[in-house]
Amino acid sequence: MYLLGLDKSALSALGMASAESNPDEMTEVDVMLEKIHANISACHIKQGNWKRALETAEKALAKNSTNSKALFRKGKAQAELGYVEKAEETLLEVKRISPGEAELVDAELSRLHARERERQKVADQKMRGWLSRGNMA
Repeated sequence: MYLLGLDKSALSALGMASAESNPDEMTEVDVMLEKIHANISACHIKQGNWKRALETAEKALAKNSTNSKALFRKGKAQAELGYVEKAEETLLEVKRISPGEAELVDAELSRLHARERERQKVADQKMRGWLSRGNMA
């Protein structure tokens, strides 16, 4: 993570960035950090550490908001943390940005909807049981 200290101002002071370079332009360090954070997010997903997966995906997206892999990982983490509506929005954004990944996004959305239906079914059964107990008293 030594790269974090190499921001644009430091690079220009070292003479590594040209004087006429655009401050909004991504440097090689930015590209590397984007990939590192996206890959760290994937590692956190594999470990089931959803909060850290979301945080690192957002760090990657701060460098490049059109990184479809980081966006997909953000949506997956949001879904696992219970932010279903945000997850759907994020996953649909992946589909818009990268139409080639539509099949993967559709599969994740289907999984998310199935899990939500199951969660709702369990909640409904609990409510029915609770209401029926109240009538017996």
